[in-house]
Amino acid sequence: MSRLLFSARRLMPQKELLIAGTSIVKQLRGKASTPMNTIVMFVPQQEAWVVERMGRFHRILDPGLNILVPVADKIKYVQSLKEIAIDVPKQSAITSDNVTLSIDGVLYLRIIDPYRGMPY
Repeated sequence: MSRLLFSARRLMPQKELLIAGTSIVKQLRGKASTPMNTIVMFVPQQEAWVVERMGRFHRILDPGLNILVPVADKIKYVQSLKEIAIDVPKQSAITSDNVTLSIDGVLYLRIIDPYRGMPY
């Protein structure tokens, strides 16, 4: 058992928890890395990849097959184009005629322009 956990730790960082005499292995999420640069790249649906050439913004790879220069181009950032739902917590409000309201909601976000959605 310990040898199996030791070999799994080399592949992915893990944390072992002991709860009531039983061992549970909990995986920790690492930072998502950008894809390795090859000549022909396939970008999945609902994603846009930002490419830098010699350290400066060059272009955005749309979903489908794309061609890159292996030495000069680098995939700097992977932008997800999926909709994000943000829950607005329940709130109470009083109107001008003293009526109490309970308000809650959901906010939907979608990235339209991947260049403007970059974190830097």
